[in-house]
Amino acid sequence: MVDITPGTTPFPPADSHTTTAEPKARVSGLIAVLFILAWGGAYLAVITPVSSTLAVRISQLAPDQVHASQWLGLIMGVGAAVTMVVGPVMGFLSDNTTVRWGRRRPWLWGGSLFTLVALVFLGLAPTLFFAALAWWAVSLGAAVVTMVLNAFMPDWVPAEQRGRVSAWIGIAQQCVPLIGIYVAQIVVSQNLPNVLLFLVPGVAGFAFVIIFALAMPDRVIKREDVSRINPLNLLKSFWFSPRKYPDFAWAWVGRFFMAFMFQLYAVYQLYFIMARFAPDLGEALSLQLLIGVVSVIVIAVAAHFSGWWSDRSGRRKTGVYLGSGLFVVAMVMHAFAYDLFWLWAASVIASVAIGVYFAVDLALVTDVLPEADTRGANGMGIFTMANQLPGIIAPLAAPVLLAIGGSGENYIALWIAAALIAVVGALTVTRIKSVR
Repeated sequence: MVDITPGTTPFPPADSHTTTAEPKARVSGLIAVLFILAWGGAYLAVITPVSSTLAVRISQLAPDQVHASQWLGLIMGVGAAVTMVVGPVMGFLSDNTTVRWGRRRPWLWGGSLFTLVALVFLGLAPTLFFAALAWWAVSLGAAVVTMVLNAFMPDWVPAEQRGRVSAWIGIAQQCVPLIGIYVAQIVVSQNLPNVLLFLVPGVAGFAFVIIFALAMPDRVIKREDVSRINPLNLLKSFWFSPRKYPDFAWAWVGRFFMAFMFQLYAVYQLYFIMARFAPDLGEALSLQLLIGVVSVIVIAVAAHFSGWWSDRSGRRKTGVYLGSGLFVVAMVMHAFAYDLFWLWAASVIASVAIGVYFAVDLALVTDVLPEADTRGANGMGIFTMANQLPGIIAPLAAPVLLAIGGSGENYIALWIAAALIAVVGALTVTRIKSVR
């Protein structure tokens, strides 16, 4: 998975007050594995609701499927807005944190505990309104956790390891929600307390995050070496100059379009299965779980080879082009899939696309991140906005696309729109000049 080179130490050497852009030494296998497991834990706790359990909970609280779809879009849209606003600000605060425990570790601890409590409230929410409030609190805490994890790449991971580390983060992102889907299937079929939909993956996931927080390398910086925390600097934390850093700007735009496409695919997959293949919620969850298991295998193989080839060749953009093209094919196939064979074929191609694309895209962004030594977390927070802004737009746009023709289930329009968005996302990468 990750090289454990003889002679590497668990913590890359660095003076406690330096802010070097990236270490000279390779990250050891121990820290790399704990980092990947921490990402997997965060995804298990937070992405699981995005993939299935939040949709299940909303379906339980809403009077019918149409209302469930509308509420899901509203709740996730506002949650994405919370994450988008919080990410850069928390990144700025982390970059300028001067406590003796480090500038990253305290935020990882606090964000993990806050998010876990919010997940419990989500499972206990008696109405759609309280479920919405709980999910927005989850979004706030998750923004803090992912801000710290994103910052670890520019802080410590050297360029020659980023492709493989990025690949395994992508694999973790796709693998661990299956556990959540499995938990949802058991809770629904056995009529168990709804809180378990979120408590089980939440506790298991954040255990890995806390372990990494204890072991991770971190820097302690002096107060005189950081920016002053005031309203003006907080406002500036949302901005990098596209003119000064064009490659980062184009990477941001490219991820925006690909995240837009992926939001449409991930959030509405369960409802798509229910609309065309399995109207019963339990049957739909079973089919989604089975597709997910096969997809994980395909994603793991594709991501491993894509990340390995990217590090070996030094090329990032090729993987982005290939992954984007496969996404286009998969979305068109989904649009016209009316039997299980074509659903499976489209899902497998989408899985290859996910593995290839996400194995290299995070490495590409880290390679072009400006001012990584002093604004690493803030820069990754700004990049996170490219992931989260589609989370606001996509859930609002999807019901409009689905309503074309009056049925409320026009998935042809939804998936063709997703394919066109993926095309635009691929074209933006051609503008990046400093990365091959």
